Amino acid sequence: MHIPVMLHEVISFLDLKSDGLYIDATFGAGGHSKEILRYLNNNGKLIVLDKNFISYNLAKKLSHIDKRVNAFNLSFDHFVLINKKMNTVLYDGVVVDLGLSSLQYDSLNLGFGFKYNSFLDMRLNSSQNIRVIDWLNFANYFDLVEVFSYFGDYKFADYVAIKILKFKKNNFIKTTYDLHMLFIKTFGKVCYNSEKFLSKIFILLRIFINNDVLLFKIFLYNIFNILNTNGVLILISFNSLENKIIKKIFINKFFDKKYFDFKTSFEELDFNFSSKSANIKIFKKK
Repeated sequence: MHIPVMLHEVISFLDLKSDGLYIDATFGAGGHSKEILRYLNNNGKLIVLDKNFISYNLAKKLSHIDKRVNAFNLSFDHFVLINKKMNTVLYDGVVVDLGLSSLQYDSLNLGFGFKYNSFLDMRLNSSQNIRVIDWLNFANYFDLVEVFSYFGDYKFADYVAIKILKFKKNNFIKTTYDLHMLFIKTFGKVCYNSEKFLSKIFILLRIFINNDVLLFKIFLYNIFNILNTNGVLILISFNSLENKIIKKIFINKFFDKKYFDFKTSFEELDFNFSSKSANIKIFKKK
């Protein structure tokens, strides 16, 4: 069962108006959306977005049940640009959870995690052409170094690129377990058994194949244009790359916004250990 991350903090800091207009920009399994709806009256509205078709289908079903919900099969950056161009609607709050739901992690066809042996796809939008399996098996040295440098460690990226190219001479990388085997041979069992190490590798590949860095930057640079005065933006991030992007854009560029930053509480970790790396940042438009 999927448990929404930092739900108490999200609801508290949104300071929901019963007749307000809100966006859940990453619907996922719908945990944040369903809780937001509990605070809205019949005049309140919730826009829900997800570029993943599985999550969008769940969102669409919710919109059929609850007329306060409008669901779109869109990436959050696309929606913000459309709304900015229309220049007609301002929102009271926006929630973005950059993590994956259990729907994605547990899928045997997507390969987001290493819990099961699953196919290395990693596309959030299935209409996208390139999968991880396609890129990883045909990438050259420079492609590999560029991607594995995302977290700023060139020496690590260089070493990994060389080892991957050597591994690919006699192996085709198709599943998550193939990727495991690659890193067993590259770094040995000590690193292979490190969940943190493997998570970093899978996150890197997911961020790259979905073009998440560019899309997230587009979203961040434009989001305040569609927020009301005193409107709230809530960002839940899970890795250092996402945190760096948020801080670089908002702390440096939008320094006049009210800003709060929290990590997962010990109470939440007791019942939702998957939230262990979550970090929530709250911005309020003046």
